[in-house]
Amino acid sequence: MAAQKFLEELSIQQLLNKYNFIIPEIQREYVWGNNDFNILDKFFNDIKDASKESISSNEDLLQIQSLEKMLERAEEKDKESIRKLIDTYLSKKDMNIGFLYSYRPDYYIYNDRNDDVYLIDGQQRITTLFLSLIYFALKENYYDDFLSFLRFDNRIEKVAFDYRVRSLTHSFIIELLSRCSSVEDLLNIKEKKWFLSDFSSDVTVKALIGTINKLDEYFGSDNNKYYHFVKKQIRFWHFKTEETSQGEELYITMNSRGQQLADNETVRAKLFENDIIKENQIEWGAKWEKWQDFFWKNKLKDGNADNGLNQFLRWVNIIECFSTQTFKTRELAEKEYKRLINENYVLDYVSLNEIEPYFNALEQLKALYDSDYFKLEFFTNNFSQDWLKGELSQIHLIKLLPSMMFLKANRPEGLLNRFTRFFSNITNDSDIAKNPDTYIVESIQLTKQFIDDGFTDVVDLISFKEKYPRILSSEEICKLSLYKNTSDDVKRRELEETFWLAEDFKYCKGKIGHLIQMASHTNDYLSFKYSRSFDYNTIRTIDLNNFKEVYFAYSELIKNEDAMWGHLLNTPVYFEESDRVTLQGIWYLENGFLKFVLDRKENNKLNLNDFLINNEKSVIKNYTNTHELKEEANPRKQLFIYYILHKRILEKWSWSKWNFGIYEGDDYPEYTSLFNEKYIYQQYKWQWRYNVGYVENDGIWIQNNFDDSRDYFEELINWANS
Repeated sequence: MAAQKFLEELSIQQLLNKYNFIIPEIQREYVWGNNDFNILDKFFNDIKDASKESISSNEDLLQIQSLEKMLERAEEKDKESIRKLIDTYLSKKDMNIGFLYSYRPDYYIYNDRNDDVYLIDGQQRITTLFLSLIYFALKENYYDDFLSFLRFDNRIEKVAFDYRVRSLTHSFIIELLSRCSSVEDLLNIKEKKWFLSDFSSDVTVKALIGTINKLDEYFGSDNNKYYHFVKKQIRFWHFKTEETSQGEELYITMNSRGQQLADNETVRAKLFENDIIKENQIEWGAKWEKWQDFFWKNKLKDGNADNGLNQFLRWVNIIECFSTQTFKTRELAEKEYKRLINENYVLDYVSLNEIEPYFNALEQLKALYDSDYFKLEFFTNNFSQDWLKGELSQIHLIKLLPSMMFLKANRPEGLLNRFTRFFSNITNDSDIAKNPDTYIVESIQLTKQFIDDGFTDVVDLISFKEKYPRILSSEEICKLSLYKNTSDDVKRRELEETFWLAEDFKYCKGKIGHLIQMASHTNDYLSFKYSRSFDYNTIRTIDLNNFKEVYFAYSELIKNEDAMWGHLLNTPVYFEESDRVTLQGIWYLENGFLKFVLDRKENNKLNLNDFLINNEKSVIKNYTNTHELKEEANPRKQLFIYYILHKRILEKWSWSKWNFGIYEGDDYPEYTSLFNEKYIYQQYKWQWRYNVGYVENDGIWIQNNFDDSRDYFEELINWANS
């Protein structure tokens, strides 16, 4: 009998007759009305199926229909007796939909009947049933009966189910109950004068309206009766937490006759089937609520907390799979990964007690992130926004899952930054981004071996370079080796943070091999040649100051791209092809630009503008007189001379980062050229030559504005020698 004090199986009518259920502010918003994962479709299908099963024969159905017609014609004094007869036929099979947890608020004073209780769990289900009762009561002409057992009092805004502590949602419910007198009113709520504009921004109100619309979509053309079934035969196990005590009496088992309907509850039911868990069900139930609350509190404003928890469980299942299972081929591992990441509620490799340490690791990771522990924002903005919503792209799992495993294994928190940084950085690799499946599997397997072998420092990943060459590329091994070979931790930290800064630079995308090669080049910079197949094993140490100077020059020029790009015309970064002068696609890795970077490094005492001017002047000084300038026939060099003239003398250069078309011959009008080999240049974006031909506004300014009273080349030579 003791158990009955805290646990009862009750219908929604019995619950609302006994208590005023209040949704506390700390509870999540009502979200089922969004119908994510078709949850309302599942819920309403279950109601339809269970309602049909509750009537044992066609004779019962005919009898109920006759009694309902009789009820419509009966005098008021006879209606209650007829309703009791209907209830007799409707009470043959109930539908139990799980636990409903509540507690009494601090202000509770026992008054024998209408005591307030706050809902801990079950909000989504009971709110959906509340809306269903409103809909069916209006549709089946039981609205007065519904308001009566709901104990609705419009004068004092009191009702047995309420979001009382949320004023806007509360106001909506009061208006809804008092203003709607038909299904049509219900379906046209947004058009009513009483519908405030603020209601449209309330997350719960939007979901409530979504459920109402789904009810009509599902039951609008259904002539069967559902009001009494929902009211009396859908039942909860009501668990009153304030009336329990710790110990053996909290052993609870339950076999629901209805389906577990919420996504989290579908998963929860599977996880709670374990006998050991059942013996401590209240303890594990409290942990489950803690996990739900974590994802609720950390979701974005319009996010779905259930998605976050479900995805977290999926991550744990994937980690456990590839930490414990061996696959004969990479293809088989990828196939299993795709199954686990794409199918809902698959928990083949995990049990409830294995989840807790992963949750603790995730919670710890979140706290570290919030405390700005992680350097240089290597969790990208997208990652920081989405990782707790359960909406991460798969590439982000390469960053997250090894970090969870690292903390779960109780590895030193102080070393997590370096470990996570490694996996975060490799996700910038375009090959990994195109096909993350295998890399996620390998990152889990690599981390598992790293932990099993007792390693704590990220540099120990070097031990696995032969087994995981795709993750541990020659460049990554080089960087890890340089960290390992640094004499003390302070210098190592400085080297790491410098490398991390360079890796995060917009054009590097995690790869800084070209910068390492430049910093290691000790000969004249003009002899430097970057190689994608460079043997990084030859680099044992690196001069940090030299690397910093290289990176500064590289980033400075790119950050000032508009100011410096014209100088690339004088390097192999631009090339001539047919009727075009074209910029190389990956110009920031081309040797022409990298040598320009090294030139800037060698002249880093000058400010950038003076450096560029000196470079331009040295080019013009290569021509001893105007005749030599006019004799220049190379289109690239002609363009660079035009660039210098327009930028420094005429102040008319307006182009930025474009390729050029070259006109010559008699096919085009005669335009002015300063050179004996007369090319006409035009900026192009697409196939300009084969349609519209020369467009004056896209040409070089001087071609259309030549002043024969000026000797432009003389002015240019005088400027260069000034």
